[in-house]
Amino acid sequence: MDGLHKIVVGDDVPMRGGSLRIDGVTWGHTPGEDPYKISFSNDYSKLDGVKFVPGFLAPLQITYNGQHVYLESQRSEATPLNYDSLGPLAHLTNQQLWNQYRLAIGGRLAPASAHADVDIAGALVDDQDVPFEEPQLQLRTDFPYGWVAGTPIHVTSPKDATGFVAHAIFGDKEYTSGPLDLSAGWNVIPFTVGGTVRGIVVFRDADKH
Repeated sequence: MDGLHKIVVGDDVPMRGGSLRIDGVTWGHTPGEDPYKISFSNDYSKLDGVKFVPGFLAPLQITYNGQHVYLESQRSEATPLNYDSLGPLAHLTNQQLWNQYRLAIGGRLAPASAHADVDIAGALVDDQDVPFEEPQLQLRTDFPYGWVAGTPIHVTSPKDATGFVAHAIFGDKEYTSGPLDLSAGWNVIPFTVGGTVRGIVVFRDADKH
């Protein structure tokens, strides 16, 4: 944040979930300043092989002067994860990720009515607050996955990689996935909950084998 760039959100990489509210700011004027007041990063180029991809799929809530803000990368037609190393997540649009796994950048799709705001670069605004999937599908962390940090699992043994079975909680019920042979890198473990397939992303670190 400075006089020329005002507020820069995610200068290095986009936000990984969480919330941000910007209200009632009086903007000063600096010669040579950007034509917008707030800029949001949509640069996922550093995600190729990064193990914390699930953070970008976590619920993200941003508001600006009472308007709900959605990253450009949350548009239904956006394809932010364009890296082969991201396995089944790679090259899918947000709409495809949502339809197949109930996953999307920021945990939800931007509404079709979202539109540009003169104060903002890299994001859209709308009156509509698109609801997140509730409750969230959560992994049971008392199983020996190797390590668990939020939603990603880091699988460290060849035994786990073959016939891998995950356990998850949705609401007050527990669900068990079918056995799956994990590929090196990112995988999506599907759970069928109430007739809808929901996915949890899992990372198999082949370097540890």
